[in-house]
Amino acid sequence: MSAELQFFLAAKSAGIFRHLDADRVAQINQEVGGNDIALVMCGDCRHSRDKLSHLFKTFPGQQVHVMAFNGGGIIADALAPCNKRGFNFAQFAQEQILQSLNVKGHIAQLFLEAHFPCAVAGQSDMTIMDQVRSLISVKCHLKELIGDRKPVVKIGLLYHWFNDNASIEGARRMYYFCDREMEEFLSQYRDLLVAV
Repeated sequence: MSAELQFFLAAKSAGIFRHLDADRVAQINQEVGGNDIALVMCGDCRHSRDKLSHLFKTFPGQQVHVMAFNGGGIIADALAPCNKRGFNFAQFAQEQILQSLNVKGHIAQLFLEAHFPCAVAGQSDMTIMDQVRSLISVKCHLKELIGDRKPVVKIGLLYHWFNDNASIEGARRMYYFCDREMEEFLSQYRDLLVAV
């Protein structure tokens, strides 16, 4: 079993990667007074149809504003290895995200997505753990940039697992994860790997 699959299954088994919950998204939209969703995703043509169809099935009554960058949400992390291979795309991606929030005034939730396998991450030797760390970093930075914007925007983190060769249930699925829970899990997982 590959290290990537091992980590993914361990995080899923621990309840860190959870299926998207349409009821929770609707509750947040009601709390913050918006109805639209913004999605920063990787536009990889081998995976985008699966990702978008899952999202539209999960949220059938909501408008989704899609920003598709090579690498998805990780490209908005200025310190990510994928941004150290020449042009640093992070500032442009962040400006595009902020502009979308400003011109689309009813966005209540912003989702940052990464996926496996990802060619951009792979070219930079980024593991799934590196990708989720980047998404957490981007979320933290965007919260600072957004500040006390009205309407309030909640930022969610998504990970899409797409493995043609996997026979496990959910081989093609979009997962949600909480930054605090993931950080704790990453710390425990790293300690477990060191102990082995």
